[in-house]
Amino acid sequence: MYGCYQSLDLVAVRASILDTDGSRLCSNANGSAYNLRPISLGRTPIVSTGETFEQKSGDGTICVSITDSDVTTGETLTLNLCQLDLELISVMTGAELLLDGSAEVFGLEAPDPGVTQSPIEFHAWTKAYSGSSQVADPRDYWHWVWPSTKWSIGDWTFQRGILSVSLTGKAAANANLGNGSFGDLPGAGVQQFFGVWLDNDVPASTDAPYSDNGLSCGFVDTPACSS
Repeated sequence: MYGCYQSLDLVAVRASILDTDGSRLCSNANGSAYNLRPISLGRTPIVSTGETFEQKSGDGTICVSITDSDVTTGETLTLNLCQLDLELISVMTGAELLLDGSAEVFGLEAPDPGVTQSPIEFHAWTKAYSGSSQVADPRDYWHWVWPSTKWSIGDWTFQRGILSVSLTGKAAANANLGNGSFGDLPGAGVQQFFGVWLDNDVPASTDAPYSDNGLSCGFVDTPACSS
């Protein structure tokens, strides 16, 4: 039986481009990116405030007052990266990559505001802790997923010191994702705006398909659902 474990440290994030209806694009060779050096991931609920209906009697006293419950419909996300990961930024925001004569990525330009952004399947991994130590295998990480997100480039401040690369997004429900671009969602998948479960491991940059590009950051090869 699994315990009530804490979540400690953000160790990796992954993003995959989805079709317009939120389904997987299994043949998109440059459609996923993975980063092992995120700084932080913030979550803020998007809440639809319950409506209040009130009726006063003729002398001004309240004879009935009813308030609906607040409903959380999604989340606003803020991702901060330690690296200027051009491929991840491009996948998540639609920014255009700049390629040199050898087709190597060396820069990017801002997303075209006239192009509709694709939804993004977004994953994050944190360590599962019990007390002062990480729990034993096999389920020693928390695996988080937001099955449909849309992102934009956030606030960047250039100054003495290291640039914290910020991206902001919004998460929504998605009934069309199935078990995900890499087949690593539990059961029938996650349809609401986020899900979390205890998982066996964090994908390693030395494992296929993450190893196909000598990955420390950047593209993951064709999503596993293509095989």
